[in-house]
Amino acid sequence: MSCPDLREIANWEHDILFKAKRITDVGSDGQIIIFNEVANIKYIGFGARGLATSDGGWLVKKIDSSANPKVIQHAIGILDNKAILVYS
Repeated sequence: MSCPDLREIANWEHDILFKAKRITDVGSDGQIIIFNEVANIKYIGFGARGLATSDGGWLVKKIDSSANPKVIQHAIGILDNKAILVYS
């Protein structure tokens, strides 16, 4: 069996009926962990099923509800390090 070329891969990813590219949401087979650190800060971690909180690869959402409007920031990294991740 030979390796597919880019046109074959593009055809596999394309849905002819909807004239669109097929995609899968990140975390569709994953886990979500929610932490209420302090009264106004909440962290939500999105990771692949079975990914340890001490492993990298987590999408971490930080929600600060003390601000008006709420501030929502994102980072990627180790969930256990959520308090020191660089958010944007």
